[in-house]
Amino acid sequence: MDLKLRRPSNRVAKLVGIAMAILLCGVAIGSTLFRPQNQVQILVAKQNLPAGSIIEKNSVTQKAVPDWMAKNYLTKLPIDWILTTSIDAGAGIPTSQLTRNQNSSKVIRLNAIDPIASVIKVGDFVDVWAANVNSRQLASAPEPVALGAVVTNIERTSTLGTQSNNVELLVQEPYVESLLAATSAGNKIQLVTAQTLEDVP
Repeated sequence: MDLKLRRPSNRVAKLVGIAMAILLCGVAIGSTLFRPQNQVQILVAKQNLPAGSIIEKNSVTQKAVPDWMAKNYLTKLPIDWILTTSIDAGAGIPTSQLTRNQNSSKVIRLNAIDPIASVIKVGDFVDVWAANVNSRQLASAPEPVALGAVVTNIERTSTLGTQSNNVELLVQEPYVESLLAATSAGNKIQLVTAQTLEDVP
């Protein structure tokens, strides 16, 4: 008996062609997905950074991310730029959330001040009031010496039943001199939550 070889039908040829195309596409996609990506070091927050914070060397660290992601984040330490929003610890710092420090605000540390209200926390805006204390330890009526300062750090400690409060504030340039003068004079310092536009009914 003579056996005749039949040619593959057009349908089979098409199926083989489709299978080969799918295989080639899979290889191409796989090589793209698993291709080593270039890594770039971006700056991330070491701790929670409130709005108004100045980006400083001791407040950030570095983290490697794919280069396509790095373009939206800080890769170098900026000079005299501040945050317009709060950044959580471990998060990258978006370049869109920075603005130049036009007021040349300065961070001022106040040591051993009166107890700070528990409702005041890092990131809050506060007004700083000072009262002159005379030789008999009598304080005059307090007066505001700095308005709209941003709380960047609070340290509450207690030693032998005595509470000590240290706070760091981001103070606008017009109030820096008056606040430093009040602290140098040994005035009694108090922090009061500042009223913002959001608080106005």
